[in-house]
Amino acid sequence: MFRKASYFVLWRLPYSFKYQVFNRYLRGVSPYKLIRKGDTVIQVGAPWDILRSGRSRSIHFAFGVGSRGRIFVVEPVAESVEAMKGVLDLLDLYNVIQIPFGAWSHRDTLKFLVDPSHPAANLVDEVFVETRQDRSSFVEQSIEVDAISSLLTGHDIANVRLLSLTTNGSEMKILDGVGATLLAQTEFLSVIDDPRQNSGYASLGFEYYGEDDRGYLLRNKNYKSLG
Repeated sequence: MFRKASYFVLWRLPYSFKYQVFNRYLRGVSPYKLIRKGDTVIQVGAPWDILRSGRSRSIHFAFGVGSRGRIFVVEPVAESVEAMKGVLDLLDLYNVIQIPFGAWSHRDTLKFLVDPSHPAANLVDEVFVETRQDRSSFVEQSIEVDAISSLLTGHDIANVRLLSLTTNGSEMKILDGVGATLLAQTEFLSVIDDPRQNSGYASLGFEYYGEDDRGYLLRNKNYKSLG
């Protein structure tokens, strides 16, 4: 009920106003306060409802990295992709590279569960917990997915300040597809699930660093900047 009420108000505010207001606050909050001018950030998951509310991580990261930085946004749902294109144009942001795919461990076609009214809840069918009682609220779609290492082929990436995964259960599958080289060049990782309850993150060299506005922040213990 609270989410619906807040969306009712926020969706009616001008994009420039709500993003400016939220950004002033978020600059002092993790993970945004880690972002510097010129950084490279990868955001996986960019639903249109969060975008319309003024809380899109992709947009706030774009403000943070400035004109010399780059934000790679991996999002498979066409409606969300098109909505972001419109907002990027409206806000004159040209440092965001959209990749209209799903992220996974390898190239495939997967069943995706889409919540038409709340796409931030979207998830891959393979990670849906069968004990949940809300299956009927989702619509099934087929999406093309690939490994991040393949999706970013052709882009010259030396260091990644932050890899942000807002993907509702697909995190380990996605990390399997990042590749050892790019993962070693990633300084921080943001996930929804608690890394202290999942040893998979530690096995990849990431340790608990703190909490952020959507979940948890991890630091790469072995990170070494390439300059």
